[in-house]
Amino acid sequence: MKIKGSKILITGGASGIGEIMGRMALNKGADTLIIWDINQVNLERVKRELSMMGRVEVYQVDVSNYEMVFQTYESVKNDCGGVDILINCAGVITSNKHFFDLSVEDIDRTMNINSKAPMYVTLPILKDMVSKNRGHICTIASAAGMLSNPRMSVYAASKWAALGWSDS
Repeated sequence: MKIKGSKILITGGASGIGEIMGRMALNKGADTLIIWDINQVNLERVKRELSMMGRVEVYQVDVSNYEMVFQTYESVKNDCGGVDILINCAGVITSNKHFFDLSVEDIDRTMNINSKAPMYVTLPILKDMVSKNRGHICTIASAAGMLSNPRMSVYAASKWAALGWSDS
């Protein structure tokens, strides 16, 4: 994967692993770092910090909302000219509870962000990559996608789904 000169989009890129990966991409010569995150405060902070290293564009996006993903990707194409490398990094851990203590909202939020969102984000971007005959997609999941953990059943299920989809 050639990072130098590439336009790289990282979901969940305003904190944690996503932010670290963005910093590394700029250090390796990325042309443009595109960060999608739901947290506006973190987006503003990371843009201030990383813009000293190169071009950084940020977008507030709920990656579990396909319409928002599609519309934001259209903005990215207009603003940046598309994406060469996609890193699906957005994820949540909603709780450390027994399954029977989880709410339907906990289950839906975890599955939507950890399992469905990488598919939603990849769908329009992959179509463009295929038409250009180039591009790379990386989905960050978790060891929980291969090994279950006590009181993490829905999280593990969401990461198993992300790994199975990504491998397919």
